Amino acid sequence: MKPTACVVNTARGAHIDQAALSEALLANRIGGFAADVLDVEPPPADDPLLRSPRVFLTPHISALTSATYRQTCLFIAENVVAVLEGRTPVTRSVFR
Repeated sequence: MKPTACVVNTARGAHIDQAALSEALLANRIGGFAADVLDVEPPPADDPLLRSPRVFLTPHISALTSATYRQTCLFIAENVVAVLEGRTPVTRSVFR
């Protein structure tokens, strides 16, 4: 990778070796890092990625849109009603 390259991870935190990434950022072997997911969430307060000016992190909500938020709220409400009525709540992802 070029030293100006930026790594972007929106898949799984475990796909990135965060210790190696932090070392590469500190040594200027990589230009930057952006992610919506980390291997450990929330990251520890002393995680070097939190202090790097070339790191952009979002709080693991990239898939949250007004449509998915509405669907999630409705899904939760339906399951609350199901439990109150003695039914088994449905287990499925709102993202299918």
